[in-house]
Amino acid sequence: MQDDMEEMSCEISMMPEIYSRAVVTIAASTAKSVLEGFIDRRKFVDHVFPEILMQDSVGKTSVLGLVKTQFFEHQALALDRRAWAFQEHLLSTRILQFRRHQIRFICPGQTLNADDCIDGWGSLHPGYPRAGFSLSSEADADAFEAVWHDTVTKYSERCLTNSTDRILAFSGIARMATKFTKGDVYYAGHWMSMISRDLLWSTPNARAGSSSDFLGPSWAWTGVNQRVEFGGVLKKTDLNSDGAKRGKHRLIWEILKVKMTLVDQRAPFGAVQEAILVLRAPIRCVWLKWWFHGGRFRLSPIQPIPGTGSQMHLGEEVESIGLLWDNPRIDTFGTSYYLVLAARENSWFGIRGLILRAIDEENNDGVGRYVRCGHASMD
Repeated sequence: MQDDMEEMSCEISMMPEIYSRAVVTIAASTAKSVLEGFIDRRKFVDHVFPEILMQDSVGKTSVLGLVKTQFFEHQALALDRRAWAFQEHLLSTRILQFRRHQIRFICPGQTLNADDCIDGWGSLHPGYPRAGFSLSSEADADAFEAVWHDTVTKYSERCLTNSTDRILAFSGIARMATKFTKGDVYYAGHWMSMISRDLLWSTPNARAGSSSDFLGPSWAWTGVNQRVEFGGVLKKTDLNSDGAKRGKHRLIWEILKVKMTLVDQRAPFGAVQEAILVLRAPIRCVWLKWWFHGGRFRLSPIQPIPGTGSQMHLGEEVESIGLLWDNPRIDTFGTSYYLVLAARENSWFGIRGLILRAIDEENNDGVGRYVRCGHASMD
């Protein structure tokens, strides 16, 4: 199946049914690969009871039993760092988890949206969203948005052997989320109802060595092999239609449409061949200057882009703008970039936007093509 992309795509799309309908999922949490075992030898000073002697095929004797101990494992193990195992955990209704010193029986859907589990134990799920997807189907949009962002962030921290599986290993979760999205449309990791704000995701700790393979469109979080955060994303309560209140932002850009081509049309939450996002927004060509005293950037305007409106007013130089690059390999200097404005308050302070790089000259209809390079803000 691994060598047949059509068959693999079909099987991946069935993961929600496979795991949610399984009586129990057995998790070998300590194994780093399929070549490793997961029943490790353990040494305890506490008394083991009952002592059940077991003999293997070569005649070696071991003791099987229970240990009374106050020790509780909180650390993440090998399986807790693997991206594919993330959705397998969230999709399962019951999990028998083999850890280094303990065996746990977990019902992920039965945890409360609080610090403790229903049985009084501490958090059993290191590296997983606290609420899981235990929201009721009547949960409001704000509750779903918070869980969705937390889920994406936790998933994005995990490792993949093949970086091109970035969107595939999350597809089961996206499909499961449709029971909360009420007919919303999914585009490469984003929901259309949230996309005008969620495009402001960022990678605060972008690391070197990112994949050069196509993972997804640059505007989508699935397009980078980095930890993704939504701290710069504006909540609905942050917005004000007229921008009159101090501390309230007004969305400047308008998402017109998304044109997406899937690798397999039968898998709407799966791999993307191409996805072009069309928006209308103020945009300006800029040069970046490093500001040594603040560890931030100065933004020097070059020229406005014709036909983008007069809502972007740059002086000779805007100081102390915070930039979070999606990929640290980006050539910061010696290249002109484009600042596209997403939201702002009444002044330049409180702006949110993106830094883009042009990949194509404007065609006959006056529309340019760009790729996303990072997140921009000025507070």
